[in-house]
Amino acid sequence: MSIEAYENNLVQRFEELKSGDQAYKAHTDLVLEAIIYASQLHGDSEKQRVLDCGCGLGFMTAEISQYFEVVGIDPSEKSINLAQKEHKEVKFYSTSAEKFPERMSELKIPLFDQAVLNMVLHSVDDQTVLNILTGVKKCLRPEGTIIIVVPTKDWLVDKLVNYAMDQGMQKKQGIDWILQIMEKKEIDLPVKIRGGEYYPIPLSIFNRELKDYEDILKRTGFGFKWETYDSQTKKLLHSENLTYLDMNDYFMSEVLFQRNRVLLMSFSLPV
Repeated sequence: MSIEAYENNLVQRFEELKSGDQAYKAHTDLVLEAIIYASQLHGDSEKQRVLDCGCGLGFMTAEISQYFEVVGIDPSEKSINLAQKEHKEVKFYSTSAEKFPERMSELKIPLFDQAVLNMVLHSVDDQTVLNILTGVKKCLRPEGTIIIVVPTKDWLVDKLVNYAMDQGMQKKQGIDWILQIMEKKEIDLPVKIRGGEYYPIPLSIFNRELKDYEDILKRTGFGFKWETYDSQTKKLLHSENLTYLDMNDYFMSEVLFQRNRVLLMSFSLPV
């Protein structure tokens, strides 16, 4: 999705979030829960430093700042200007994840413990996903945590079903149209805003499986070793290399389940 297309929808989304989007608030709470869980896994007692990549209008960043030291970055200067004006207590930078490591070096910004990519990766092509994750890894300390929220196929299908119904398509016509759309790698997706209207410009969505994200995470050096031990003897029972934890299995989140999204957690592997 181009910056221009994204920015054309900013005013509507800003008003939605400022007026109080309860679903977004619940979603934010789950990301916070994941950040806390990651800090516990690391056994860190000090306040975590968190990088919010693709922070958009900064509402989630501002919520994270209530509990952790956080910086928000987004390639959209218009978005960052709105975010900084609304959330004056938070530090934002108008830059991409690919370029931010150099900015960190120039400004002597310390490495981060965790990074959040909330509903970002599904809107960019494969090469850009690779570039983003490579840049994020450079921003993290060794074995730092990355928290990723991406939509499932059901999320995409639901949006298409709703649009087909709004357009008055008959059942067979709508099904055929959806099947045709779902064959595409990149989809121009009409998305509703409050009041039942659609954003001025459709959002570009890349039609990926979780396996696709797993492959890209591996290529960019994320993963971890999962080990289980006997509780009494402390003997190692099982060990395997994994790419990510699906946090839906841990949080049992109705919010993510109902919104057809998954929260993945992984770790920056040593070089």
